[in-house]
Amino acid sequence: GAVRALLAAPDLAARNGKLVDAFTRGDLVTLASLREERMPWKTAGKTGDALAALDRATLDDRHVAWLPTLTNQLGEGGAFIAVDAMHLPGDKGLVAVLERAGFVVTRVP
Repeated sequence: GAVRALLAAPDLAARNGKLVDAFTRGDLVTLASLREERMPWKTAGKTGDALAALDRATLDDRHVAWLPTLTNQLGEGGAFIAVDAMHLPGDKGLVAVLERAGFVVTRVP
């Protein structure tokens, strides 16, 4: 299962280092490319359409589903939203979804 996939991913530490570095710098382009590299324990045995479906279910569709709740919380002011770095980049990422909804998204260093 997941543990076996983690042990079989010798580049995991390097990939996580890249992710932390990109997140710290606010580099959404690199975060998007890391998203494309996939996490082996989530994607084992999946290709093409299955990977696209995984992205839709775990990222893209969730952002749209979160929008009503986030809109209410952000509209009240003083809200802080914390999500995994993979939710941030891309046209369907949470940053873009919130901006299209009229919010100004500011990275907090």
